[in-house]
Amino acid sequence: MLNNILEAFKTLEPKDQFTVGGIILTSVISLITLINTIRINWKSAYLNSVTKERIESMTELKEQVAKYLSLIRRYQLFELSTEDKATFLQELEYRRYKIDFQLNEKRNSEAKLSISLEHINKLIGVIEKVSGDISVERLKENLNKENFPLTYVEFEQENSALLNNVEQKTILKDALENRIKNLNMLLKSHLKTEWEKIKKESKKL
Repeated sequence: MLNNILEAFKTLEPKDQFTVGGIILTSVISLITLINTIRINWKSAYLNSVTKERIESMTELKEQVAKYLSLIRRYQLFELSTEDKATFLQELEYRRYKIDFQLNEKRNSEAKLSISLEHINKLIGVIEKVSGDISVERLKENLNKENFPLTYVEFEQENSALLNNVEQKTILKDALENRIKNLNMLLKSHLKTEWEKIKKESKKL
């Protein structure tokens, strides 16, 4: 069939050959342009979709962490009843898991966020278990049982020193405040990294 087309093309007058050649060339260029346009549009749609999803994920993460920290701030500022404390601890775990489900622990920055949340919840659990005078060494043992790193807690007293309830809570709440600051720092760093990725992807459009 191709040979027949070529033979028919050869029988045409030169001006007709030029005209047909122009039509064929224009058709080929139009087809290539159409394919490139479809490819570019598909790529742009994909990148826009990924960018939108990332922005929505970042916004949701910020909102959930804000709610989590607001809950803890209320705990720090007000003396809660036994019933309120039970509700608070339950809500705290719920908030933590809700944030955790948004994180990918295979990514270093997100794994650090997840660990920070876990440490904060464990520390609050230790605070709520404070009851009676104990030694510094015993308090350290209690923290170890919860797998809370002792490096995050400042102890000025010797291991044998006795601590009353107020002293124990003061030490633990200071550590809690530092962990909250650390969480804020990790979140800001993570969001900055994600925003840089979004800007790079936008330049590809």
